[in-house]
Amino acid sequence: MVGETALTAARFLVAPTLDRFGHARGWDPSSYSIHYRANPDVGRIHVLLVADAFDDQDEYQAANEVWDYLQRELREEPEILKSINLDVRGGKKVDEGGLYAVAPSYHKYWRLPQFSSEKH
Repeated sequence: MVGETALTAARFLVAPTLDRFGHARGWDPSSYSIHYRANPDVGRIHVLLVADAFDDQDEYQAANEVWDYLQRELREEPEILKSINLDVRGGKKVDEGGLYAVAPSYHKYWRLPQFSSEKH
């Protein structure tokens, strides 16, 4: 999986799955963000999940929890799972910048507004 195909998979399959992970954890959408980039030279999708909930959690444990969720949800897409490099970071670390900042080469996943049948 390379180039635009990888970005398409990240945008329409992996990122929404991570968004469901956040929703399942009861996270406010403003408390986490999803970033991704393709590395076509090696056929990898680098995915970064930044969440305030990870601030006080061991990142290795958090990454395992997220990875387990991805494996369950994307079990029908083994090639995509094989192409993912997952990284998780706490919001505070990212805010510190430096090594933990989100590199400009990453694309941010923008959620579509949730549609509701309720009248305002």
